[in-house]
Amino acid sequence: MLLDILLEIWEFTREVSVYLVGGFFLAGVVRAFFTERTISKLLGKGGFSSVVNASLIGIPLPLCSCSVIPTAAALRRGGASRAATSSFMISTPETGVDSIAISYATLDPLMTVTRPVAALFTALVTGAAELFFNPEKPAVPPPGSSNSPPESVNKPISHRLREGVYYSYFILMADLAWYLFWGLILAGVVSYAVPQNLLANIPGGYWSTAAMVIAIGVPLYICATSSTPLAAALIAKGLSPGLALLLLLVGPATNIASMTVIYRMLGFRSLLVYLAGIITAALACSVGLDFLYGALSLDPAVTMGKATEAFPAWLETVCAVALCALIAYGIHKEKIRPLLKRRAA
Repeated sequence: MLLDILLEIWEFTREVSVYLVGGFFLAGVVRAFFTERTISKLLGKGGFSSVVNASLIGIPLPLCSCSVIPTAAALRRGGASRAATSSFMISTPETGVDSIAISYATLDPLMTVTRPVAALFTALVTGAAELFFNPEKPAVPPPGSSNSPPESVNKPISHRLREGVYYSYFILMADLAWYLFWGLILAGVVSYAVPQNLLANIPGGYWSTAAMVIAIGVPLYICATSSTPLAAALIAKGLSPGLALLLLLVGPATNIASMTVIYRMLGFRSLLVYLAGIITAALACSVGLDFLYGALSLDPAVTMGKATEAFPAWLETVCAVALCALIAYGIHKEKIRPLLKRRAA
C-alpha cells in the first residue's frame, strides 16, 4: 500500500512537473518585463477594476492550476491585490485557448461558449467576495520602485531574462517549496484513495451528485484541457452538462497543491473566500446551464475521444526530477539551513 501511494505521488508529480517548471519560467518572464509599478497600476488598486483586469488577462492564458501558481505568486509579490490574485488564479486555469479548442472538439458548441463565460463569472464573483469580506489597502510602491533596479529597463533582454529566471527558480520557488512539497504529497494520496469511476456511479439526486463532484474536484489536480474528454465521457454516461461544467470549473481552479500555496500567499481567510466563491459561482453556472439545455430542448450529445498525452514521458520525467531538486533546494534554503544556523549559534 505504501509503495502504491509513493508511486501515485510520483506519477502526480510527473503529471504536473512540466506545467510547474514552465510556470516558474513564465514567472521569471513576468519578473523580467513587468515592474511593480505596472503590475500595481493594473492589479494592485484594490478595487473591482483590478479584479476585472486580472480575470480578463487570465482567460486566454494556457496555464493549469499548478503552472498558474508561480505566475500568480510573482504578480502578488509585484503588487497585485489579494482580490486580483484570486481572480487570476481562477480564470487562468479554468479555461484557455487550448481548453477552448478541445472543448469545441469533444463537447457541443453551447458548452464551448459557456465554459469561458462561466470561468470569467466565477473569477469576478470570487474577486468581488474577496474585496467585500477581506479588504486590503491598495499597494503603493515607493517612487522609482520596480521588480529590478530602474536601470534594468536598459539592460539587454537576455540579461533581464537571466535575472528573472534565476529569481523565479531559486528565490520564488524556495519561498513556496515547503508548501509545494506537502501539497504534492497530499494530492498524490487523494488521487490514490479516490476511484477513477466514482463520479459516474453516484447514487441519489442532482444535489448529492453536485456535492460529490465538488468533493472530488476541490482536492484533486484536474487540468482544464485534459479534463475535457473526461467531462465528455461522463456526459455520455448520463452526467448532466451542468454537473460536467461544475467539474470543469471547480477542478482546474482548485487542488491541494494550489490551496496550500494560496494559504501561504494570501492567508487563511482569503483561502476560505476563494473556495466559497468558486463553489457558489460554479454551482450557479451549473444550474443555469442545465436550465438552458432544458429551455432550448437540446440533447447534450458529444463527440467521443480519448485524452492524449500533452508531453512525452521522458520530458515529464526530466521535469519531475528537476522539480524535486528545486523543491529540495528550497526546503534546504528556507527550512534546514536556518535550523542549522540556530543550532550552531
